[in-house]
Amino acid sequence: MDARKKKPGKGKSGIAGIVFLLGFIGVMCVAVVYTTTAFKSAAPTETPPPGSQPGETQSAFPYISPSVSPPAHTDPPSDPPSVSPTQSPQDSQYGLPPTLPPIPPPPLGNLKPSGGERDGWMLTLVNRETPFSEDDAPPSLEELPNGLKFDSRAIGALNAMLDEMTKQGLSPVVCSAYRTLEKQTALFEGEVTKNMDEGLSRAEAVEKTMQSVAYPGTSEHHLGLAADIVSLEYQRLTERQAETPEVKWLLKHCAEYGFILRYPAGKEHLTGIVFEPWHFRYVGVTAAKEISENGLCLEEYLS
Repeated sequence: MDARKKKPGKGKSGIAGIVFLLGFIGVMCVAVVYTTTAFKSAAPTETPPPGSQPGETQSAFPYISPSVSPPAHTDPPSDPPSVSPTQSPQDSQYGLPPTLPPIPPPPLGNLKPSGGERDGWMLTLVNRETPFSEDDAPPSLEELPNGLKFDSRAIGALNAMLDEMTKQGLSPVVCSAYRTLEKQTALFEGEVTKNMDEGLSRAEAVEKTMQSVAYPGTSEHHLGLAADIVSLEYQRLTERQAETPEVKWLLKHCAEYGFILRYPAGKEHLTGIVFEPWHFRYVGVTAAKEISENGLCLEEYLS
């Protein structure tokens, strides 16, 4: 008989230990799965931005989507919603800056083109469509050497131009400058009478006179910024004045002093006045050069 004795229950206890260990591992796995599922269900769900599609990739910038092409251009509605001048751009349906009221046009007699002189008085327009008003009257006048008057703000430029002409051996004569309404009326009526003496009716005489003499209240001479300059050797107001050395010099150099030929040939349909090679108007150096270099009349420049 073997002297060694088997210990009772040793095999059964080993098996029980293995079963316990496997059971413990199973319980732990179930716990892990349960915990993960509970965490996912508790996490907040991100809502895609308005207009995005499910599964669409979103950019870090809230208004730009890299996976969606911009919509094709479409015209806005014919009647977009109005936007108050006090609203911010975000208040508009289209995200555009608010529509402000249009800038009202400048009052007659104070028209200024963009890029021109800053002082509107230089560019005051007086013609049949924009007659002279008392608001356009020069604030002060000064006398030229011959006693005629000119706007004190521009008389220095006129004198400088005349002085230079004299230095060049020329003989300019200012035969007319500032005129009152009464003076213009007398000149106009005198020309009407002359035309009636030639057999025209009053209406016909007035119409013919208006082609060469401004109707009272529509003459630039009321502004004190216009001067009729002729040659000492030929003082008649005819187109032949353009052939004199004085007017030839003026046509070439007057813009340097801020003057323009106010009624050029070929612009009668715009100015309403026939070609007057003796009538020069002060508009300032900047505007004068732009007008002369581009072959414009004042009406075109201000339009």
